[in-house]
Amino acid sequence: MFVVWSKYYVRDRLGLRTDSDLAKLFGVSRSAVSQWPKNKAIPQLRRYMLQQKYPVLFPSGGEGCASDVATRDAAGSGTAEESGSVSS
Repeated sequence: MFVVWSKYYVRDRLGLRTDSDLAKLFGVSRSAVSQWPKNKAIPQLRRYMLQQKYPVLFPSGGEGCASDVATRDAAGSGTAEESGSVSS
């Protein structure tokens, strides 16, 4: 089963209540988070950050995510992380 990592899904998994709480977690402004579409995947770099910080809640392997599949399909053979376009 694929899960879209929307900001609501992420907030629920982390027990956060507001966009402001999510913004603090990522170190961005509340207005930046409020611009993310409600039921679409959060930005890919933020998903990567969650996978690194909370690997049990957001595994990078087996479960997958619908937006990861779309990203791989659009990019061709690999993800942005594999091509080196994501910086830390």
